[in-house]
Amino acid sequence: MPDQFSVYEGGIVDVASLGFMQIDSEGNVNPSILPERFTGPGGFPVIAAGSLRVYFAGGFTAGKREIKVKDGRLRIVEEGSIKKFVKKVYKVLFSGKEVLYITERAVFRLTENGIELKEYAPGIDVEKDIISKMEFEPKTSSDLK
Repeated sequence: MPDQFSVYEGGIVDVASLGFMQIDSEGNVNPSILPERFTGPGGFPVIAAGSLRVYFAGGFTAGKREIKVKDGRLRIVEEGSIKKFVKKVYKVLFSGKEVLYITERAVFRLTENGIELKEYAPGIDVEKDIISKMEFEPKTSSDLK
């Protein structure tokens, strides 16, 4: 186990895929810390700092939800009640380099100007299923797919 963290700290990891709890408009990530709860980031800071590229993958919202795929199209049956894309994360544990944020319905990337919507899943209404579920409005890629 200690040798594994030496690899991360040595900067020889080309890419890491990590989860997220909150992401804000500047691309900052809070993976695990909430007010009034004793939690920690685990190996998150070491892995994120030691990787050249980082991909964050997770559900677009949290809480009870039901999502189905039919005929190659994503359908949100029941939306999660907790927003994960927020104005300001509770605690910044990661901030910037080459980054993608990947969810079941959308892919965002970090740019110099903040978070940009790059792709969305077939069957998704960008305004209804993405923008309205965020506490900020992301930039939109000129080649949105």
